[in-house]
Amino acid sequence: MTTTSSVEVVAIEDVETPIGVFKDCVKIKTHRAAETVLAILREEETLWLAPDVGPVKFYNDDQDILFQLASYNLVEPPPVEEMPVAEEPTATEEMPVTEEEPAVEEPMAPNTFSFDLTLEPGLNMVSIPLMPEEPYTAKSLAEMLNATLVIRLDTGTQDFVTYTILNEGDGFSIDGGKGYIVNTPTAEAVTFTGTAWNNQSETEADDAPAAPTLSTHQNTWAFVVTSNVRGMETDTGYTLVAENLRTGNIATENITSDVKRAAAVWADLNRKSVVEAGDKLEIALYDEQGNVVSGPFQRTVTTADIRNAFLSLQLNVGDVQPKDTILAQNFPNPFNPETWIPYQLSKPTEVTISIHNIAGQLVRTLDLGLQPVGSYMTPSTAAYWDGKNAVGEHVSSGIYFYTLQTADFAATRRMVILK
Repeated sequence: MTTTSSVEVVAIEDVETPIGVFKDCVKIKTHRAAETVLAILREEETLWLAPDVGPVKFYNDDQDILFQLASYNLVEPPPVEEMPVAEEPTATEEMPVTEEEPAVEEPMAPNTFSFDLTLEPGLNMVSIPLMPEEPYTAKSLAEMLNATLVIRLDTGTQDFVTYTILNEGDGFSIDGGKGYIVNTPTAEAVTFTGTAWNNQSETEADDAPAAPTLSTHQNTWAFVVTSNVRGMETDTGYTLVAENLRTGNIATENITSDVKRAAAVWADLNRKSVVEAGDKLEIALYDEQGNVVSGPFQRTVTTADIRNAFLSLQLNVGDVQPKDTILAQNFPNPFNPETWIPYQLSKPTEVTISIHNIAGQLVRTLDLGLQPVGSYMTPSTAAYWDGKNAVGEHVSSGIYFYTLQTADFAATRRMVILK
């Protein structure tokens, strides 16, 4: 068998391809013939030759080769292999052509987009339109938007989870296709850049908005009471309770010692106001048995609180604020020569304790001055009497009476001195 081949230059021109335009490409036809005693087999192939690009093939949707390019260094055609002689050849028999496998396309980088969003002063409901190169956290989103807080709904527990600018750490992660409540004290214009979110199923993606939802309202329809709770015992649960005394609405959050900052959230997704400037909030911390371990404290909501959409206070376990003013029994009793007189106050007030003998004569007056709300039940906080009268003399043994006097409260108890 003898084989012959020849190359014919058809054209020299620019070629436009899916990856760009190649300059000065050479279109050639390669003719090959294999002559045997039984038949002459012929084959033609057309190639585009582009400088320094290497072999490149392009296919249509049916995987048919539209055209292919080769570098100038690959102009020399490969040798024609000898074809086996068929047992029953015919004059019309042609050389079988091996179908080439389609080229494997490399994945293309996703397109990057941008989206401009304007936020009104106050509370806004938004979703994040694009997936950023670096994932957002509650902290980074708040910094980007100049927001004082970010709130999300935990769909599993149906509880609101909050991040405020007072929180330590990054807070929770920000995902696509979910709504977030943010509070921006001033109007803000921000630009989101990134690619399409890839954390949604096809059903979720069909239901998700193409652009971020944005809803604003002048009412304070979301508000947070937050506290850095100190003194919690390890492996012990606590409940933060905040009540709006005007509306009676209560917000709670269960916390443990692992949580550095607690937050009780009011949020009305119908955009009805949950708090107003001037409202009095009563805040307390309860243990697992339902006992008050801090508070209750009353705080008045200010215009600054409304602007930030949150109120912050410090809670310390053991700092219990009594609801009633009482006078407790002195200790020790009987005593010699000194004793402590415990009491608690439900409101700030001027306090005096007067001591009389059994005949009703005034022996001593302890002027304690203006005292804040609190419990004065320990030796370090209770009123102290050294057993002396007003001129510094020790009083004799016997029964004495002590009276606690405030602006709207008075109570008397008996004590005994034994020498």
